[in-house]
Amino acid sequence: MGAGPAPSAVAGNPPASTFADAQRKVIIAAARPAPDIPHQTPGAGLPRTPSPGSVEEEVFGPRKYYSMILNTPNLTSVGGSWVVRFAALKQVSDQSDLTAPAVVHKVDPAYPLSLMQARVEGTVTLYAIIRADGTVDGVKVLRGVDDTLDENARLALLHWQFRPATRHGVAVDLEALIQIPFAAAKRSF
Repeated sequence: MGAGPAPSAVAGNPPASTFADAQRKVIIAAARPAPDIPHQTPGAGLPRTPSPGSVEEEVFGPRKYYSMILNTPNLTSVGGSWVVRFAALKQVSDQSDLTAPAVVHKVDPAYPLSLMQARVEGTVTLYAIIRADGTVDGVKVLRGVDDTLDENARLALLHWQFRPATRHGVAVDLEALIQIPFAAAKRSF
């Protein structure tokens, strides 16, 4: 009743859920296989295990994790969806699937005009903990582009608020990898 749609389920093939974020819609897509991650957990469909040598393996170890795409380009960037990979923070014996967290408040990272004009572009990969209360903490840069963009992405993510992920209807803490693209507009001559 007025609280917005339920978070996207990650298990199975549910439709993407949509909700208003300021004056535009943010689409949370259900997890789908990523091309750089060839292994999937047998029988589970969408959760997968990390590939050897990947940043996912470094963070999640052998735990299964999920991916979702936030179709939420930075307002100061020409585009790019944010990719979020997440796993339950605590390993539990119950390995049932999680529902995806959903963004309820977003802050865009600053993309200084001087860096856009200099064509400083790339994807910043952050590590964060998304708490069961929907807050974000423990944000660290794992792979950066530029010190200024890296810090702007880190600070922006600290101000995000999520509807938390759940397992059996109970909110859980998550570890997450978030890829934030920075791409300047193409110059027209």
